[in-house]
Amino acid sequence: MKTPQLGPDDPNPRTRLRNRPVIDRLMYRTALLDNGCWEWRGATNPKGYGNIRRDMDGPAYSVHRVSFEHFHGPIPDGLEVDHLCFNRACVNPDHLEAVDRRTNVLRGRRNQNHGKPTCGRGHDFDAANTSITPDGKRVCKACSRQRTADYRARKAAA
Repeated sequence: MKTPQLGPDDPNPRTRLRNRPVIDRLMYRTALLDNGCWEWRGATNPKGYGNIRRDMDGPAYSVHRVSFEHFHGPIPDGLEVDHLCFNRACVNPDHLEAVDRRTNVLRGRRNQNHGKPTCGRGHDFDAANTSITPDGKRVCKACSRQRTADYRARKAAA
């Protein structure tokens, strides 16, 4: 894989790259970082994921998905591409993995509390003190009982 290079007679790189394969256009706007990430420097959406058009008049696609498909083949049905490096702009195929939705969500930084052994008030998350909501979240039963008691006390006082 070779990154396209501009020559002195290429005044407008957009015109030069217009009919190039999507991977050439993707790599043209990619910077190689010291941590191994290939960081996309082109257009991004509000969440920080890069966008690129496979053909110049078609819809925009996520660059990490385009990179994954180019180097690893099609993304299997029911799976999504996860950034192992947590860099949403990274298109390095070694940093991308096809996983199911649950795995992708659990690996995310928003789920740092998922593996903790206690709730925020210090109660153990064990079989006797934990209930699981329909969407898979853990709920501390001791805290739930306390919230219910506090609510009933407020209602009785009102």
